[in-house]
Amino acid sequence: MQSDLTKVFPEVPRRFHEAVLGALDTVGKTKRKPGVKKRALALVAAAAILGISAAAAYFGGWHEKVAQLFDASPAQQEQLSQEGAANYVGQSATSGGVTITALQTLGDKNGLYVLFHIKAPEGVALSEEDSAFGLDVDIEGERVSWNAQLLPDAEKPEGAENEHYLELWINNTRGADLLGKTITVRFSDLRDLSRGEGGSVVVPGTWELSWPLAYSSDTRRYDLDAAYTVSGCEVTVEKIELTPLSMTLKLGGEGLERLVERSDLNEAGGLCAVTVAMKDGTRFVEGPKNEFYADGVYTQIVRFSRVYDVEDIAAVVLTFYHEPDGSAVTVPLP
Repeated sequence: MQSDLTKVFPEVPRRFHEAVLGALDTVGKTKRKPGVKKRALALVAAAAILGISAAAAYFGGWHEKVAQLFDASPAQQEQLSQEGAANYVGQSATSGGVTITALQTLGDKNGLYVLFHIKAPEGVALSEEDSAFGLDVDIEGERVSWNAQLLPDAEKPEGAENEHYLELWINNTRGADLLGKTITVRFSDLRDLSRGEGGSVVVPGTWELSWPLAYSSDTRRYDLDAAYTVSGCEVTVEKIELTPLSMTLKLGGEGLERLVERSDLNEAGGLCAVTVAMKDGTRFVEGPKNEFYADGVYTQIVRFSRVYDVEDIAAVVLTFYHEPDGSAVTVPLP
């Protein structure tokens, strides 16, 4: 029985299968009217036990869209939920017939990802290219940077022209302690950007959502002090810190300043790209990132586009943008 249920529900946590099995046992001992199917009753009972419905999108604090976007396996979802990195929010605000719901956060000490669901009135189409809100983010006055955007239209809820998802990335580059602090996200005036210069307001209003932040502080730190030569410049990879969601890289060395000068780093340029090399041979080019250079040390904080099992990362490959082809170094992780 257990293996059959696992095949029917391959993407849900073990506790769901166990609840179904328990419900089956309960239904088997309960009198019922002829014609009511035991399995259907079991699924309803299991949903009640877990506080979900057949249409629910959450399992273990994960919204199905977030799990899809970050390519998170059921095992990774369970691990990050246990570590406090993945958290259900469920806060909503409604104005002018538009409802905005904060669905889930996913984060670590370097930053947070928040997914929102937006539902407009019937007849108001939402699109990645033409729809926009005013937006403000505050975390009890902490200095953080952020950016937000609607997901590509291909990621919209199927068949719902008046619904969409919006993602918010919060970058904690200053390393502030945000645990337990209240985040307030304020949306204003839904605009249609296709209507003239700057667009026009189609639904005026304000939408404010607040909740306490939670995330994982767990990191794996590698103190390397490994020297490499890049285009005749000596560079030292001082340390790398990894979480399943991000990486912090610090470089030093006598030749680093020359590389930084050639990279136009202070003019919105970039020093190097990061590729994550896995032990099974697969590689993933990662970004976006925040990078800065101060007091002879270069720091890059990369937010990953997928969830990684840190123990399966074999090396980090750094490709320096403004150097000749082949100016890449592979940094193996012990």
